[in-house]
Amino acid sequence: MGVASATVKGIKDLPWSTLKASAPALFARKGEAVPLSPKEFHYAFANTLTEEESDRIRERYHVPGSTTVLHEGAFANFHRDAPTKVDFHREGRAPLLFIGFEEDHIVPPKAIRHNEEKYDNPDSITEYKEFPGRPHFPAVPGWEEVADYALRWAVDKDSAQNKGTETIS
Repeated sequence: MGVASATVKGIKDLPWSTLKASAPALFARKGEAVPLSPKEFHYAFANTLTEEESDRIRERYHVPGSTTVLHEGAFANFHRDAPTKVDFHREGRAPLLFIGFEEDHIVPPKAIRHNEEKYDNPDSITEYKEFPGRPHFPAVPGWEEVADYALRWAVDKDSAQNKGTETIS
């Protein structure tokens, strides 16, 4: 399952909002841990909340971001053996759900839909679900709706995939 999942090698999306939200870490020296100011955190993670709500979330959950991980993702398409290289059409892959958030500035829905399209093949179950009005931070009020949907989806796909198979005792 990919919840607001970053793009991987082969996905060419690097939207303006991603660059803006990631700028403090993207333009820092690789290997550093870069904190976000309250204003930067609000834009990147909690843009649908008030600044006061965002500040409370930042105070509790914020940790400086890894520039190494961000550089590897942002520049993956320029490296032959990028760490984010995947086999999109691997046989026998489990069902895969991509979840996007309409107001996500870090990984906008368009980029996540492109992830889903790249993984999609006739031999595997791959789907995309977008939740309206939500920012990148997954634990904003109403997170239970996302969790419940993901759990129902996984149980349904597991049941469908195993339908007709015999249980061995």
